[in-house]
Amino acid sequence: MKRLFSIFFILILIISCSNGSNDGYNPNNPELEYDFLSDAEYIVNIVEDVHPAFTLREITDRYYLVRDEFLDKAADTRLTQTDFLLATQKYLAILQDGHMGLGLISSSHFIAADFTSREGKLYYNSNEILRIGDVPIDEIKAVVREYYFAENQVGWDLFYAVYVRQWEILRMAGVTFSGSNRITVVTTAGTSTLGNRAVQFTCG
Repeated sequence: MKRLFSIFFILILIISCSNGSNDGYNPNNPELEYDFLSDAEYIVNIVEDVHPAFTLREITDRYYLVRDEFLDKAADTRLTQTDFLLATQKYLAILQDGHMGLGLISSSHFIAADFTSREGKLYYNSNEILRIGDVPIDEIKAVVREYYFAENQVGWDLFYAVYVRQWEILRMAGVTFSGSNRITVVTTAGTSTLGNRAVQFTCG
């Protein structure tokens, strides 16, 4: 089983390092287009061949709904690289396996501030975060839970502190960005306007 999982993790690393960069990033602009359906089918085939949940018959009906949604999305020729990586992450999350995932998306941008999370509550400068942009923080956390899976509260706190700052997650939660790509964060102490920073993930 270890060998099979090693092969799977190599596949995921190849996917996350593939195809180009995202210079001049703006979350409201489209990216280059690719055909991802064959990649999606390959991922599904490997997952269903090697993941123990299938051997143990622990797969739920929701898995098949999310899998089919993933394949349908991958068939859309207008799909961007970032959207494909997010769709792949959402598909992997449905397995509820904390050891599987893509991690940070190549050339992603994050709110340029450090957040902390304790028992599911988010903090900036020790003040509890209420909203990012016009979106309540609980709605953004719900999007994080849709795309990632943690096996305990410590894991969720780590994920929340990172991914509620990620622009792709914020975009899907409905947060809008200003023309200068700045964003407001509302806490119990007031409102802060924050910029962004790039996080480049390179392979090898």
